[in-house]
Amino acid sequence: MTLTQQFLLHPKTQKILSRKPWDEGFSLIELVVVVAVLAILVAVALPNFTLITHKARVNQGKNALVTALKECNVTAADTGNATFTAFTVDSYTLAATNSCSNGFEIVPATANQYPTFTISAAGVKSCMRGSNATTGQLGCSGSVQGVAAAAGVTPVTAVNGTWSQ
Repeated sequence: MTLTQQFLLHPKTQKILSRKPWDEGFSLIELVVVVAVLAILVAVALPNFTLITHKARVNQGKNALVTALKECNVTAADTGNATFTAFTVDSYTLAATNSCSNGFEIVPATANQYPTFTISAAGVKSCMRGSNATTGQLGCSGSVQGVAAAAGVTPVTAVNGTWSQ
């Protein structure tokens, strides 16, 4: 037997030579199933990913409001006159009253896109939900009517929720 015949009769060579072109890779059905599963995952996950930026903007507004309150406390301790600097963050504007005695209100730059957050002079946190169905409720939960009444505080704006940091 020649070397070529021995090579061709070897079991590994026979296995390689007996393969059909369609034996390798994935079938069309397998690829379609994988694409369908990925499409379903994207359809479920995409709304959650788009809300991440909106939640970040709402948290940025609430943080700005708390920062103004802290600024009032620091300037009151330093100078005896509690004031703060009005400012605008990405999606919110802090009212330019510069007086800490009236409380604080931070309003979304686009009306009703996000909730309006308020801290009264007594420290009661309240919020007014925006009319946007997706983002107008972010960070604003529950009802604060009883809380405000119990504290004897009149909120700066109409109230339909509370917020926490």
